Amino acid sequence: MPTTDGAGRRARLAGLYVLVRSPEEARAAIAGGARVVQLRIKDAPAGEVLEAARRTVAIAAGRALVVVNDRA
Repeated sequence: MPTTDGAGRRARLAGLYVLVRSPEEARAAIAGGARVVQLRIKDAPAGEVLEAARRTVAIAAGRALVVVNDRA
């Protein structure tokens, strides 16, 4: 069951936080110990960002939290 208390959330976010531009960079960051990866592809079409996000989430499953920048 997911932890909802503040200490549990902070523990989940503890560790290396890396900004990446591709699923391949995310794979390398996670292999290197990143606990959180932020996918940031500012100028790509929305469909490309969505596909990269899906691939990144699949790579990170069970190993890291994924944050995807909005397009605003």
